[in-house]
Amino acid sequence: MKSKTYSFGIIRIRQRGKKYYVYIIEKDKDGQRRDHYVGPLDKIVKTYLALGVLEDPPTQWTGRDLNPGPLGCKPSTLPG
Repeated sequence: MKSKTYSFGIIRIRQRGKKYYVYIIEKDKDGQRRDHYVGPLDKIVKTYLALGVLEDPPTQWTGRDLNPGPLGCKPSTLPG
Protein backbone atom coordinates (compact mmCIF):
# COMPACT_ATOMS: atom_id res chain seq x y z
CA MET A 1 0.00 0.00 0.00
CA LYS A 2 1.42 3.34 -1.05
CA SER A 3 1.53 5.99 1.68
CA LYS A 4 -0.38 9.24 1.17
CA THR A 5 0.93 12.68 2.02
CA TYR A 6 -1.10 15.80 2.81
CA SER A 7 0.53 19.24 3.08
CA PHE A 8 -0.92 22.35 4.72
CA GLY A 9 1.54 25.23 4.66
CA ILE A 10 4.44 24.14 6.87
CA ILE A 11 2.63 21.03 8.16
CA ARG A 12 2.81 17.65 6.45
CA ILE A 13 0.70 14.63 7.40
CA ARG A 14 1.80 11.22 6.17
CA GLN A 15 -0.32 8.09 6.17
CA ARG A 16 1.48 4.83 6.91
CA GLY A 17 -0.92 1.91 6.91
CA LYS A 18 -3.85 2.95 9.08
CA LYS A 19 -1.96 5.61 11.06
CA TYR A 20 -1.16 9.25 10.35
CA TYR A 21 2.03 11.06 11.38
CA VAL A 22 2.70 14.82 11.58
CA TYR A 23 5.84 16.57 10.34
CA ILE A 24 6.91 20.22 10.23
CA ILE A 25 8.58 21.30 6.97
CA GLU A 26 11.79 23.27 7.60
CA LYS A 27 14.54 24.65 5.38
CA ASP A 28 18.20 24.51 6.35
CA LYS A 29 20.91 27.09 5.59
CA ASP A 30 21.34 25.78 2.05
CA GLY A 31 17.62 25.98 1.27
CA GLN A 32 17.13 22.23 1.37
CA ARG A 33 13.75 21.09 2.68
CA ARG A 34 13.76 18.85 5.75
CA ASP A 35 10.81 17.26 7.52
CA HIS A 36 10.94 17.40 11.32
CA TYR A 37 8.87 14.63 12.97
CA VAL A 38 6.33 15.88 15.54
CA GLY A 39 4.36 12.75 16.47
CA PRO A 40 1.35 10.58 15.64
CA LEU A 41 -1.75 12.58 14.69
CA ASP A 42 -4.08 10.76 17.10
CA LYS A 43 -1.91 11.67 20.12
CA ILE A 44 -1.58 15.28 18.96
CA VAL A 45 -5.37 15.61 18.69
CA LYS A 46 -5.90 14.00 22.13
CA THR A 47 -3.39 16.42 23.69
CA TYR A 48 -5.01 19.37 21.90
CA LEU A 49 -8.44 18.42 23.28
CA ALA A 50 -7.08 17.67 26.77
CA LEU A 51 -5.57 21.16 26.97
CA GLY A 52 -9.06 22.61 26.45
CA VAL A 53 -8.24 24.44 23.24
CA LEU A 54 -11.76 23.71 21.93
CA GLU A 55 -14.06 25.22 24.57
CA ASP A 56 -17.26 25.24 22.50
CA PRO A 57 -18.55 22.31 20.46
CA PRO A 58 -18.03 22.68 16.71
CA THR A 59 -20.75 24.54 14.81
CA GLN A 60 -23.34 22.36 13.13
CA TRP A 61 -23.24 22.67 9.35
CA THR A 62 -26.53 23.11 7.52
CA GLY A 63 -25.49 21.20 4.41
CA ARG A 64 -26.33 24.02 1.97
CA ASP A 65 -22.84 25.45 1.79
CA LEU A 66 -19.86 26.09 4.04
CA ASN A 67 -21.61 28.83 6.04
CA PRO A 68 -22.89 27.51 9.36
CA GLY A 69 -26.49 28.18 10.24
CA PRO A 70 -27.95 28.52 13.71
CA LEU A 71 -27.23 25.56 15.98
CA GLY A 72 -29.72 22.76 15.31
CA CYS A 73 -30.98 24.37 12.11
CA LYS A 74 -32.04 22.00 9.35
CA PRO A 75 -31.30 22.84 5.67
CA SER A 76 -35.00 22.74 4.76
CA THR A 77 -35.83 25.56 7.23
CA LEU A 78 -33.40 28.07 5.71
CA PRO A 79 -34.57 30.61 3.14
CA GLY A 80 -33.26 30.34 -0.39
